[in-house]
Amino acid sequence: MRPSNPKRRRRLAILRGRQVSGCAGGRSKALGRTARLTRRRLSPYSSGDGSGGERRAPLQPVRCHGPGHPPHAYRLHRRALRPAHGAHGRGDPPSPRRRGAAHVPPAPRHPRGGELSRLLHPPRRAAPVARLRRPRRARRHERRGRTLMAGPLPSIKESHLAGRWYPADRHALDRIVRELLDAGGAPQPGVVAVVVPHAAYQYSGPTAARGFAAAGAGVRRAVVLGPSHFADFRGAALLPMSGYRTPLGVVPIDAEAAAALARAPLVRPNPAVFMREHALEIQLPLLQGLAPECALVPLLVGALEPGDAVALAPALRSLLGPGTLLVASSDLVHYGRRFDYLPVPPTDARTVAAAVRRLDEGALERIVACDADGFVAWVEETGATICGRHPIEVLLRALPAGARGERLAYTTSLEVTGDYEQSVSYAAVAFALAA
Repeated sequence: MRPSNPKRRRRLAILRGRQVSGCAGGRSKALGRTARLTRRRLSPYSSGDGSGGERRAPLQPVRCHGPGHPPHAYRLHRRALRPAHGAHGRGDPPSPRRRGAAHVPPAPRHPRGGELSRLLHPPRRAAPVARLRRPRRARRHERRGRTLMAGPLPSIKESHLAGRWYPADRHALDRIVRELLDAGGAPQPGVVAVVVPHAAYQYSGPTAARGFAAAGAGVRRAVVLGPSHFADFRGAALLPMSGYRTPLGVVPIDAEAAAALARAPLVRPNPAVFMREHALEIQLPLLQGLAPECALVPLLVGALEPGDAVALAPALRSLLGPGTLLVASSDLVHYGRRFDYLPVPPTDARTVAAAVRRLDEGALERIVACDADGFVAWVEETGATICGRHPIEVLLRALPAGARGERLAYTTSLEVTGDYEQSVSYAAVAFALAA
């Protein structure tokens, strides 16, 4: 804004290095003390117009260089004026190396700061650090992983489902597990693997208990394969810890078996992907109720490319033997807008239940037949949203020759909630060797 006071306007003109017409040095009464104080700071070069007034060079932008300046940064610099003709023989300024050369002082700051001071002496800012932008979801998981992995790794994985998916009280959880296993039926001979669901106990607990009850109390080691719902990675992830805690106690991890799996292709220790995953932890209380001395080999299966399941199968097959149970934790078809899967419109419960059951029957038929290739082709053909399709494929390819499957139980969340707009299916399948 231009000042309305002529006297103030002249003072600002002198401070900004402008020539004020009609002013003879510091003798003008209109300039007063401001001109006399300012004149001593100005360049000694004459304006050359014969008026005796002194002027300073205008401010010019000069590009900044060096690590302390961001790219394309400029500062305002006042370059020295050339003296009048004949002052130094030619129109060039004196060299600063020449003895007796005149010194040009730096541009003065405004006595009270303000806009002029900020223009003449802009604050220096650190150069921005260039970094590659990654997808928001990937950055979020990376930050969470860095937070979880900061400091020494704990030896025991604490439960994060207690009080949410099952009771946090030891006695209440033990009572529920006992009731589920007692209603699961008698054990079957020769069971080496099972497929069980991983929803909360009020939805899939009875179905999962049927699968574990068929294995019997002779299980000494459980190799549990679960899908990864929250992390994207290829291959399989191991939990490099010594145990997994639930309200019923600590399930020890078989370090020797885990080390053998770590040498297999596509298997890497990755504790961060286990921190929020429910597909594996939900099975542990049932395992503890079935066989309290059972050891655990936890394995989360991520995305698999064609041939990856075949590469993982031999390492898992080598662990099978007396007392070892291979577990694939998986639900079946997820129906509804929430899961972005609507093979039929949600008109009524009977229509939805029939459509979902047809899809589940097609998948179960191939799982019971131990047909890994047929199961993969069925999922690709129908687009069935089976969250544990990769763990199921790995289990089917790791089964020893002669294994036969049997369907033990089947249910859906629709039967519990009555909500036909979204439904999840659960099934239990046991695989046994012929006697």
